[in-house]
Amino acid sequence: MRTEMITAGVLAVLFVFVACHEQDHEHVSMPGGEISPGSIYDLDLMFTNRRAESVPLNQLAGGPLIFSMIYTRCTSVCPTQAGNMLRIQNALAPEDREKVRFVLMSFDPDDSSADLAEFGSKLGLKENWRLLGGDPDMVRQLAAALGFQYRKNPGGEWSHSAAIYLFDAKGAVRYRSEGLQGKPDEFAKHLKHL
Repeated sequence: MRTEMITAGVLAVLFVFVACHEQDHEHVSMPGGEISPGSIYDLDLMFTNRRAESVPLNQLAGGPLIFSMIYTRCTSVCPTQAGNMLRIQNALAPEDREKVRFVLMSFDPDDSSADLAEFGSKLGLKENWRLLGGDPDMVRQLAAALGFQYRKNPGGEWSHSAAIYLFDAKGAVRYRSEGLQGKPDEFAKHLKHL
């Protein structure tokens, strides 16, 4: 049993390091950094949603939030993270599911509102999911506050962290899952305390 768990762990790590490849290029996943204390809603940031509407970050306040950063041209890690968030949503009790907001934020400045809409459509993300992007400096500020790292590689690919965050209603990080497991049961457990 222990050997199987170690093997699964090694395979998961290898998958993260080889993920998000397109064409003949590969990129390496980046570890997450330190999370800034306090509320993300203290940041005066504005983003754009998949309908090309402006959305101030603090508009997301008021309830628990499950959040991850992606880019729409990613072919493995980002769709996997969105799928993990869907698994988290499905693992929640119906009363918890109603109060939680789900947000995917693109860090790729080339991702348009149309790209976000197409990404959401391909994955079957309903309108209760917020897909956001926008000004690269504002996205970078939010990523820095979350310890989420990303950089564009010479071949045009992105290396980035793989993390899903749970925020409380006031915008403080209450849980962060790194890697590609998603951990729906852990998110459900932490949500019970909010």
